[in-house]
Amino acid sequence: MNFNNDQLPDIFFLLPTGGLTNCFLNKGGLKFEETLQIKAQFKGGKVAFNTGVTTVDIKIIDGWLDIYVLLTRFRGPDVTDVFSK
Repeated sequence: MNFNNDQLPDIFFLLPTGGLTNCFLNKGGLKFEETLQIKAQFKGGKVAFNTGVTTVDIKIIDGWLDIYVLLTRFRGPDVTDVFSK
């Protein structure tokens, strides 16, 4: 995938546990620069688990890939619902 439209393939890592994602931009010559690191957490500090990722150009006219990460979490009695107020 090419996230910055420079015609060099970039790398996006999705670690399944801990909700951690990393994006590395290709600088050429097999050199990469880490540009984005996100650790997702749910309300109450509960850790998220990454279960999938996809890229799509939502705004078709802008020509930039958008990254969407699917998260899930353990649903037990001690977990606060993400969407509760």
